[in-house]
Amino acid sequence: MLKGYTNYYFFVTNYGELVSFVRWVLWFSLAKLLSAKYSTSIAKLVKKYGLDFKGKDKIGFFKSKYHNDPLRFNNKHPSHLISLNVLSKSIANLYNLVCSKCGSKHRVEKHHIRELKDLNPKLHPLDALMAGIKRKQIPLCRKCHMERHRKVS
Repeated sequence: MLKGYTNYYFFVTNYGELVSFVRWVLWFSLAKLLSAKYSTSIAKLVKKYGLDFKGKDKIGFFKSKYHNDPLRFNNKHPSHLISLNVLSKSIANLYNLVCSKCGSKHRVEKHHIRELKDLNPKLHPLDALMAGIKRKQIPLCRKCHMERHRKVS
């Protein structure tokens, strides 16, 4: 999330303040979540894992840069190409997603459910996949997505 926000607001003049504030909010939120999960204080978590909450796999909280060069704004996709195809291309295609059922890259969409408890893994294999990864959404091509909704309704 932090990378997303910092990339989106890369061009603002108060970039350092924004990154500092967003990073603090996300860090504190993570600290409270972990302290509640492990029934301990934030201070003990920081003492055990450090300020970046690095675990055994050595992956920690993202270290961001607090300076920017607004004239060097990086954009992977030229905006005029995206705006030309915005009605015919799903946002999932822009991120190179693949259908979880058939492996197609054509017209990939996100299939959503409201709550994980709505899944029935014994009834449908996609529900089993979603329950296995504990996610409420999964990428599906348009054909598989429509088949899934026809079977549910």
